[in-house]
Amino acid sequence: MVRLVTRDDKKQVKVAESFVAEGAWISHIVLAETLWVLESVYDLDAEQRATAVEMLMNNAYESCYPYRQ
Repeated sequence: MVRLVTRDDKKQVKVAESFVAEGAWISHIVLAETLWVLESVYDLDAEQRATAVEMLMNNAYESCYPYRQ
């Protein structure tokens, strides 16, 4: 998820896009970790992190809703 937001490693972005292309379920833990990385490593402020979450949630290929088989 970090790569989809930061797009700072072309090879990893391609892998991430391929992974989510047909739909991906994001656990709450992964979302929390993504936010932590965006804050602590990339120094994004709260507004930037909120924008990143909004961007992730607005893409049809991702969902944070509880996973059900």
